[in-house]
Amino acid sequence: MKRTMLLAAAALVAPAAAHAQTAFEGTVKAVMSGGGMEIEIEQHARGRMLRQDMTMQGGSVSVITDNESGKVLMLMHAQKMWMDMAAMSQMMGGMGRGAQPPAAAPPTELPEIRRTDRVETIAGHECRHYIMPNPNGEVDLCAMTGMGFFMPGGGPPGMGGMAGRGQSPSMPALPANAEIWQKEFKDGFFVLKVDASTAQGKVSWVVRSLEKKTIPEEMFKPPPGYNEMKMPGRGG
Repeated sequence: MKRTMLLAAAALVAPAAAHAQTAFEGTVKAVMSGGGMEIEIEQHARGRMLRQDMTMQGGSVSVITDNESGKVLMLMHAQKMWMDMAAMSQMMGGMGRGAQPPAAAPPTELPEIRRTDRVETIAGHECRHYIMPNPNGEVDLCAMTGMGFFMPGGGPPGMGGMAGRGQSPSMPALPANAEIWQKEFKDGFFVLKVDASTAQGKVSWVVRSLEKKTIPEEMFKPPPGYNEMKMPGRGG
């Protein structure tokens, strides 16, 4: 049961990488909570590469995303296996099960974001609260400047169908076009906290610590000794 819930959470959280385009390089440790669950997440960013290590109830999986190629890998550490999630999505789409819809064109402008006077200190950094509209309510983002661009976010609609709706919390989707954020927030927009209403209920995400550092390339590959979990009809 623990492994099933963790994989479900990973399937819903994983697409966040597609929205994590950032000039920041380093490691961000955060906690996401919602739906009676709490997931510890370590995000390692380097250029257009992002690795998310997720731990819940003692189990752990990692999701590696290459934002340039669109490749997404899931590492299942207990089994020492890895899986091509993009290929899995395509296969399930061909079977009519939880297909990922065609990618929408990148947005050319941000939704209306309301700057507030509320300032908070999180993980030793001061951030300002911004309110953004969401189909299920409002999204409250607390973001700091001077550290580049970094944000969590939900994936495109449909990815949740891989795991089944309601099995885990999922962050709401944020605009994926990094250029529009850079144009609007020239001093950077590094999100330290999110409180949002989603289809799964209230979800929160808060940074516990962050560190700017060089992330080795090996972090974005399956570790030695891990075997690929082949999809049916793909050989192996």
